[in-house]
Amino acid sequence: MGRVRTVTTLLSVLVAAGTVRAGVYNLAERRAVPSMAQLDRDVRLQLLEMTPKSINGDIGELRGSDDRTLVAAEKAKETTSFRNRYLGQAEKLETKQKAGPLAVTDAIDLSACYLRLGRADKAVALLEETLAKLPKDEPHQFLVLLNRAAAYETTPEYLDRAILSQKQALRAWPTELPGWKLDDLLWYRRAEQYYLTLLQTRFAELQRNGGRPLANPSIDALFPIRSADPMVKAYFGGGSRPYRAGPASPEAWDELPPDAFALVVQLMLWLPNDARLRWLYAELLNARGEVKAAAEVLHDLSYNWGMSGVSELMAHRSVVKRAADELPDKPEAETQVAPMTATPPSAPVPKASDLWVPDWRQLAGGFFAGAVVTALVMMQVREWARRRGERS
Repeated sequence: MGRVRTVTTLLSVLVAAGTVRAGVYNLAERRAVPSMAQLDRDVRLQLLEMTPKSINGDIGELRGSDDRTLVAAEKAKETTSFRNRYLGQAEKLETKQKAGPLAVTDAIDLSACYLRLGRADKAVALLEETLAKLPKDEPHQFLVLLNRAAAYETTPEYLDRAILSQKQALRAWPTELPGWKLDDLLWYRRAEQYYLTLLQTRFAELQRNGGRPLANPSIDALFPIRSADPMVKAYFGGGSRPYRAGPASPEAWDELPPDAFALVVQLMLWLPNDARLRWLYAELLNARGEVKAAAEVLHDLSYNWGMSGVSELMAHRSVVKRAADELPDKPEAETQVAPMTATPPSAPVPKASDLWVPDWRQLAGGFFAGAVVTALVMMQVREWARRRGERS
């Protein structure tokens, strides 16, 4: 295989809460990391600072936002749940809509709520109506197109429409947008380009399989890899070497973009029901040495996401589980994934026992003793000088 095969969906048919979603933009949240929605910090940095536990928490909340989930009624009553948040926001915007046409930013937010709630048909209708009336120079046009791509993608037969809308959004991308940081604008564009690659890969896969999802899928080719080294491929499956648990070699990471982990986390938060994308997340955790976290995700996919029939995943799960069982437990503070772009650690800090620390009592005593000795020496010198003078 000439590519590191990566993961995303079409296995969404195996989970109860719907299908894949593209970038879902809700301007009221300001950020695409729902649990950090109001933090005024660069999105990429937020993604890199999230622990596996916090990521899993967000994914669970996003999955529970869908009308079709078994926990929908319960989540609607929880005041801190994402579902409660989206239901409340949608109700306010729908009330506003009754008084007249929504502003483009309100239409974007309402469509995002519909997508999170699993109401893609209502999102499509709203976004198509908004686009029909939108001036060509409207700076928010690309967000309308991105949310429309997300809405179309939920229906397999409309996957080609999703790809077209995604391409239109990338062409309409502005150089600046009021209220957005340039770093965030560039980050989202980069993530959306990878999402387009994912859509195209999935579409080609469907065509090769006669329009049907694969029953036993593999890891998708999201990130290209050029190396023919079987040791490089072994970390992500494939090749002639067996799959391995634990940190990947520097040569393996050379084949991936430096922000591969953040990109996968971003896509996963946009696509919370995408089982194959979550599988890729587990593979990257393992390759980064987060073996226990990877084992937990693979176990969850096997027994709670309907992927127990995926042979490659189950084989990887067995390898990672054996390695994880041999490792000691770590406190949560030690399980946070370090940024891939972090600078190398500096030289080790010496332990306190290795450092010389002055004892001021000893110094004071030594100074006093030195002064006494000096005085006695001076007295002796003067005495010698006096006696020499008397003899002369």
